[in-house]
Amino acid sequence: MGWDFLIKGGSVVDGTGAPAFRADVAVEGGRITEIALDLAASYTGLASGAVVIEADGRIVCPGFIDAHAHGELEPLADPSAASKALSGVTTEICGNCGFSPFPMVGAAREAMEPASTEIGIERDWTTAAEYFERLEKRGATINRAFLVGHGTVRSAAGALGSEPPSPSQSADMRRFLEDALDAGCIGMSTGLIYPPGCFSSTDEIVGLASICARRNRIYASHIRGEGNTLIEAIEEALEIGRRSGARVQISHLKASGRNNWHKIEKLEEVLSRARREGLDFHADQYPYTATCTGLDAVLPNWAYEGGVKREMERLKDDSMVRRMEREIHERAGREGYWHEVMVLWAGGDMPEAAGRTASAIASEWKTSPFEAVRRILIGTRCRASAVYFSLSEENVRRIMKWDFVMVGSDSTARNTSGPTAKGGRCHPRTFGTFPRVLGRYVREEKVLGMEEAVRKMTSMAADAFRLEGRGRIARGCVADIVVFDPEKIADTATFESPMRFPVGIEHVLVAGRRIVADGRLTGEMPGRILRAG
Repeated sequence: MGWDFLIKGGSVVDGTGAPAFRADVAVEGGRITEIALDLAASYTGLASGAVVIEADGRIVCPGFIDAHAHGELEPLADPSAASKALSGVTTEICGNCGFSPFPMVGAAREAMEPASTEIGIERDWTTAAEYFERLEKRGATINRAFLVGHGTVRSAAGALGSEPPSPSQSADMRRFLEDALDAGCIGMSTGLIYPPGCFSSTDEIVGLASICARRNRIYASHIRGEGNTLIEAIEEALEIGRRSGARVQISHLKASGRNNWHKIEKLEEVLSRARREGLDFHADQYPYTATCTGLDAVLPNWAYEGGVKREMERLKDDSMVRRMEREIHERAGREGYWHEVMVLWAGGDMPEAAGRTASAIASEWKTSPFEAVRRILIGTRCRASAVYFSLSEENVRRIMKWDFVMVGSDSTARNTSGPTAKGGRCHPRTFGTFPRVLGRYVREEKVLGMEEAVRKMTSMAADAFRLEGRGRIARGCVADIVVFDPEKIADTATFESPMRFPVGIEHVLVAGRRIVADGRLTGEMPGRILRAG
């Protein structure tokens, strides 16, 4: 037996934050076996057909771990994970924001129907174990670990409204959670601005997070508010960690809305205090000043209660519509709010709305921005998506430097053609997150050093999510490896043209098999599901 790959002469950034060093890296049987200078000169045992990758002038580092991804149905439609693989991502953490593709029963199954139909997926599974089996049969380019979504669990149990779950519903929720953890899910996520998670109490979440804690699994949260209620929502997430004993992951950390940007000072104070207390938590961030979610996120929580059917009824009720518009205006607290809301996808019947702000659409339709949004929501059965230009660049840089914040795209893996192209529009973070950090914020603006940026993309996530043997260039570690040109790496995706692949990522290995060679997908599919032990 001999080496399968020899990566020669690169600058090794090992993922720990330690200074880079020049070395060769040998890979055999899916693992890193040797790291030293001039390995080729001292060993001639390259396996038949072994590959030598010349890495002079390149960075050799662990494969990037996307700490906040949304690969729920798309991996079944297109296993290539093109936007992630070509960005150097070798592992995604999926099932975030309270949504997971299991348990697929009851209202949860009904809610998943439009998305699965759109990309041609037959929902022939119910449990996490069945979904994992289906995904493994399909094959995958990259690895994925899954959280089970609290919102999906709550929907499956039939607890759709603001009433506390009944004893039988609570028992079902616990059972669904336990089943998913038994199947290997690494924890539970919440989406506390989305229905039905937005109706849950802190006590309800603590009870479920305690189950995770007993199994050494993580609690990840899209907190209850990232704008007007940011500090209270952060305090709640930390309190859930204290009371349940679970490790906490705060999703896509930010201060949203111009009138909330100043809260960064208080946010840092609250999180620093929790760190000093010894609370075990991390956060993730995407490097953009715009968020992305459903267009109906503009609505007040009460509009969602009872599911999409009831939401649609309220959007057609004049008195409720007036109430919605009034509450949105009060919450926004400023003029110009609708200039910052850009529709991404509005279905086949309203293609003219995609890529335009609510204000611009309203002007063309000769109506108010809220009325334009209402029409789009009704026309898409509340499935339209939008980008919200609500963040401060200064805050993005500041949060990026906090030593407990890792990198996450908050996106699914997509391609520029086929079922995951999905109308041709998305947030540019889908194609650009990791190269953007390394190109813009490391090379150009020097917000982070290279070693620290790579640590935030690799070992920090591996440790937080308990992904053993990953996130480092070290002997015995799984050979998830990226080779990139530090002078060329950059994102090319923009809000106007978001579906554009990055440049500068030259080679990507997953478990010692090359999924990207010379900047192109190879068709290899060594990815697997990473289950909690």
